[in-house]
Amino acid sequence: MVKVMLARGSSGLQVEVLQKALAYFGIISGPIDGLFGPKTEAAVKQFQKAQNLEVDGIAGPKTLAVVDARKKGLDEAAGKRVAAVRRLVEPVAPKAAAAKTATAKATALKSALAKKTTSPKKAESTVAGAAKAIVEAAKKVADKKN
Repeated sequence: MVKVMLARGSSGLQVEVLQKALAYFGIISGPIDGLFGPKTEAAVKQFQKAQNLEVDGIAGPKTLAVVDARKKGLDEAAGKRVAAVRRLVEPVAPKAAAAKTATAKATALKSALAKKTTSPKKAESTVAGAAKAIVEAAKKVADKKN
């Protein structure tokens, strides 16, 4: 069994995957280049500290396992939020343009999450905006009925 150790000077696809995960958590910004340099090392240290791991700036088996587990948990939580928005939108979508817009946002968000092109923070913001649009659309529908 090969144990992966990523540290300053490492490069390649595994470093790129790590950088994408750190960007997904909102810890690192800038180019995802597959090069483990000072910014990636600082981001790994920040992640390790936040997760109560040994802070050494090296992404070894323990750090990488926590990265994977945290990412999986965030993906699942974001997916549940998107599903909840869709359940709220679908009943009023045929009746309100704002709800249709919210449905489109939820669909786009689901796609972005699946492609890992958005962060959980952005997803949360988009979900909040969609939920607000749903509430407004539902109020309009209710006002028309009364």
